[in-house]
Amino acid sequence: IDSSLPRPRLELAYVLFKNGDYEGSRYHFEKVLASVKSPSVKNNIRTFLNQIREELPQFNLTFGIIKDSNPSQETSSKKVMIGGFEFELASTDKDKSDIGYEVKLDSKIPLNNKDKTFIKANIEHTDYSGTNNAKTYLSASYGKHMPLSLDSSITPKIGHHKFIYKSNSLYGGNTLGLDFFKRIDNKSSIEFGASLLDYNYPDYSHMDGLKKSMVLQYSNNPSSNNQYKFQASKLLSDAKDKSIAFSQTGLLINNVRDISNGWVVGLTGKVNNKKYQKTDPFFGVIRDDKEITVETSIVNTQYEMYGLSPRLVIGKTDNKSNIPLYEFDRTYSKIEFTKEF
Repeated sequence: IDSSLPRPRLELAYVLFKNGDYEGSRYHFEKVLASVKSPSVKNNIRTFLNQIREELPQFNLTFGIIKDSNPSQETSSKKVMIGGFEFELASTDKDKSDIGYEVKLDSKIPLNNKDKTFIKANIEHTDYSGTNNAKTYLSASYGKHMPLSLDSSITPKIGHHKFIYKSNSLYGGNTLGLDFFKRIDNKSSIEFGASLLDYNYPDYSHMDGLKKSMVLQYSNNPSSNNQYKFQASKLLSDAKDKSIAFSQTGLLINNVRDISNGWVVGLTGKVNNKKYQKTDPFFGVIRDDKEITVETSIVNTQYEMYGLSPRLVIGKTDNKSNIPLYEFDRTYSKIEFTKEF
């Protein structure tokens, strides 16, 4: 009788969800989410929408134009010491190209809703004008959601990944992963992910190895328009050549805040500390790097351009090392256009 009332639409969305009409359920849940004021109701709706996303195909396409002060991460040092002798590094500013583009496609296709199996595929491509440095990363995996309760689940995955650089296959290998999700309450949740990635280099067999990673994330929504994420990570990268094998610890803090009228601002701070296993053959010490990245983004969720939502991203990375040759800094900005379908 009155389609503007949120409660009957919410009940309709719930009934459609229970009957397996996920498209219809999502439509009505999103209608209510846009109009309801109660933070607890908003959080409950987001819980259902997350469950619906597990049942429906997902495609997320992002195209970005990048301006980068140092896309090749060239050293910022002017002089280095090798074998007790000081060498002055030649400037390569004229060879840098700082305008480029990136394309990302994330997809997830359910295979059997009853068994909760799916295929996930990702493509990331980056290229900068004027140089032959195109990079393409491909990954595909098969997984299965295994609910433990209404608020928790585990998801094992198995797949393959490949990296192409300058039109040549640089490395590839099998992947294995396990994800755990637990909703603590209507405002917070934890996630844990563990993965094994096999790296095989056809032309550089000394770099062959296995990477093991663990990520623990805590998410909190203190209000309907404010979200925090705290993430701790550990990466162990092994290789035949132990001088390039390393361990890395990381910490990430992210805050996304809905200001007003569809404007959403995000701020991310990230610190990675990387320590290598073996003494560097040229410098005679064990390399130890600390990389700090700060990034901010702004988007208006109510504005679209040909069905694409534009987003501005600005960031800065500073990498410090006990070996000056490996120190670098870069600033970058992106205009991204994203579409979900």
